Amino acid sequence: MWNREILGPIDGHHAQNRSASGSVAVDDAGFYWMWAARDGLQVEAWTLDGRPKWHVDLGPDVAEYGFGTSATICGDVLIVPNDQEGESFVVALQTAGGRERWRLPRESGKSGYSTPLCVGRRLYLWGDRGVVTCVDSQTGEVWWRGRVGGTFSVSPIAVGGTVRNVSADGEAVTIAESDSFEVLGRTPLGEQCRATPAIACGRMVFRTTGRLLALDADEANHPK
Repeated sequence: MWNREILGPIDGHHAQNRSASGSVAVDDAGFYWMWAARDGLQVEAWTLDGRPKWHVDLGPDVAEYGFGTSATICGDVLIVPNDQEGESFVVALQTAGGRERWRLPRESGKSGYSTPLCVGRRLYLWGDRGVVTCVDSQTGEVWWRGRVGGTFSVSPIAVGGTVRNVSADGEAVTIAESDSFEVLGRTPLGEQCRATPAIACGRMVFRTTGRLLALDADEANHPK
């Protein structure tokens, strides 16, 4: 229906990464996209028919393996993760205009690629090094932080009152979707995994390096 070209520099990246690895976030008013080079992390907002709405430059982006994160929408704010080797933070931008509502500093020097997960007012930030942070999506207040261990490059999903993710080594981890940190279970998949799991017909579907497999969604710790 339409196409637009956004001019900008292209940095080097890891062989498993690309210059357009991030996904768009969409609501009824339009869509939102992030891209970055060392010159800056850019957030673009567009109408659904391809007209630019607003643009925000969040400053330099330093990532050895290239940029590859995605934003997510929580109510009337766009949550933008910026875990990098320079100054790291998560910022909430108002979808109507791009004005900054809150900013949460993150541990600098740690690149991250996981998309934040919004469930009601709870915002889950799942770090690459296995630290999970639960934040109030509207104010940026940290409610809790806990460590599950492992290395993660995919994104968490919400399933039946739980939050789940899978490590690069292939361990599926389930935590409680609640106001306190609690690990509910762990399931070894037997192979490395670098793809976010999907939900279909009451089962979680995982794509590991060599196969597809499914777990009953209500029995996360018992592979089928």
